[in-house]
Amino acid sequence: MRTEVEERRRVRSSQARTAASHLLERIAATHALASLALCDEQGLVVVGTGNSEMSEVLAAYAPLLTRTLDAVSRARLLDSVSDQLPGLQMDRVSVRPFTLEEEQLFVVAVGDLGAGKDVAVCRALTGCIRILSERQG
Repeated sequence: MRTEVEERRRVRSSQARTAASHLLERIAATHALASLALCDEQGLVVVGTGNSEMSEVLAAYAPLLTRTLDAVSRARLLDSVSDQLPGLQMDRVSVRPFTLEEEQLFVVAVGDLGAGKDVAVCRALTGCIRILSERQG
């Protein structure tokens, strides 16, 4: 644990995007994620790590994935994602929306099922909020 804290303290930045990128890289490596990204409401990757194609496609769909609740529309949406990312199992994808300074943002992660991915998403979300709030305020 001490080594992780020491490493984190060595790799820092006063630039919000760079700091968020360092955070996501560390979380993705710690939790063995294939992809981890912070995305905006236009469906663009703000910062990401891992498989960039996967991050970009999932970022584009993130706003829709969080708003589409009826089964038929959601199935079509998931089919569209699967067409662009063949072989991706959608149960390995987590999308968490959050609002910061009236802007809708999303954390998108791809990893194995289980608590590890859920913890990673929570760490990414809270860390990005902290980093972006500090740099704006």
